[in-house]
Amino acid sequence: MIVQGQREYSFGKPYSENTAKTIDEEVKKMIDVAYARTKQILTINKEKLATLANKLLEKEVIFKEDLEEIFGKRPFDKADEVVEIKSSEDIGNNNDTNITPVV
Repeated sequence: MIVQGQREYSFGKPYSENTAKTIDEEVKKMIDVAYARTKQILTINKEKLATLANKLLEKEVIFKEDLEEIFGKRPFDKADEVVEIKSSEDIGNNNDTNITPVV
């Protein structure tokens, strides 16, 4: 049953139900992997997280130095995190990946 006005906002999917099912399965796999990894990281760092919680109860506000005291220095450099996305003109003009690290 379509409610009046609802028809204006409905749209058809540009893919089949089979494709939708495949997409849903792949997304579920990605979520399951991320969930398992997150759970593992939290379990491994349980004591450090308890220390962090106590520090927050004690100080209410913490800084980078407090986090480094608990967790240690970051295992990677900030520059490794930053990526540059090529403009749409660059995409498809070569076989390079669309995302390149900025150093």
